[in-house]
Amino acid sequence: MTAAQPGISASIVQNQHTPVPNHIEQQAIADYLDEKTAAIDAAVADVERSIELLNEYRQSVISEAVTKGLDPNAPMKDSGIDWIGQIPEYWHIEKAKFLVSITNGSDPKTNGNIPVYGSGEGSFKTCGEYKEGPAVLIGRKGATLHIPHYVTGKYWNVDTAFDVKVTSNTISLRYYYYLATCFDYKQYMSQTTLPSMTQTAYWNMALPLPDTAEQNHIVDWLDEHLSQIDSLIAQKQSLIVRLKEYRSSLISECVTGKVKVPGVKED
Repeated sequence: MTAAQPGISASIVQNQHTPVPNHIEQQAIADYLDEKTAAIDAAVADVERSIELLNEYRQSVISEAVTKGLDPNAPMKDSGIDWIGQIPEYWHIEKAKFLVSITNGSDPKTNGNIPVYGSGEGSFKTCGEYKEGPAVLIGRKGATLHIPHYVTGKYWNVDTAFDVKVTSNTISLRYYYYLATCFDYKQYMSQTTLPSMTQTAYWNMALPLPDTAEQNHIVDWLDEHLSQIDSLIAQKQSLIVRLKEYRSSLISECVTGKVKVPGVKED
């Protein structure tokens, strides 16, 4: 036998004492762990479900704000667009092609430290080429194409994502980003095995627009309220990590005799 670790001889490893309770005690430990880990697993599932509900609530907050505004008493009118529904009377509908540019991405050819984005939420590598932000990255193909990403500074996007910049002073880029989280992607997706969106589909999307002052007010309101929801989600995600760590440590301590288990004699 070779040494298990540098500086530790094979004889030392062979002579290590491993606690082995009798069969009855092993069963008692297993029963105890089954009960305790089931309770922890149930707690984790409850927290995961609460995160799902918070994410659903988060999305509903965005959708309500960018399609209905922040005044619950505003008179409404039908937008004529299913995913938008009613909008305030003084808002109007405009196609994206009159408001933004939508540009294809490409594979980078040089190395560097510029973040590279594809379809989805975050960067996955770096490169040497760059475009100047801010921009909104929207998916062209892939299972996560419905997740837009708002980028600032230098960035690069590959061909699974389009980058969007405003070409009109009647829309805020940040407001477009929040709208993009609400698009009815299923209505526009190409009927292929891999979910995909065309540039034309994005260009032809109808967008509900208040004036830019109200857009900025909505964006500021959303930034503040979503940060509170995101903070709560982060706390719950941290709780899940701690519960899983506790689960692992409980198993380890029980099977090594460091925790008193009912029905098991102490050495």
